[in-house]
Amino acid sequence: MSLDKPPDAANSRLGFRVALGCGQAMNVVNASDPGGLGFAQYLKEGYFSYLAPVGKNGLQEDFGKFVLSVFIVDVLNLGGYLTH
Repeated sequence: MSLDKPPDAANSRLGFRVALGCGQAMNVVNASDPGGLGFAQYLKEGYFSYLAPVGKNGLQEDFGKFVLSVFIVDVLNLGGYLTH
């Protein structure tokens, strides 16, 4: 499940994205997280965006937690192979 609002120069230069995961797959994906397993393990992505007024289209800067390997997360979520 995800929720996002991209930054927009006409309305608001601030934006965000939150993507949550669920199930045992999130335990596997975050098993090496130094913070341990807790609520944060279900946060796949969470970041804020700022569209700086630079150049013709602006410069978007993102700050937060990002999914580094989409392929691994998608494979783990297919068919529930690691959720049982």
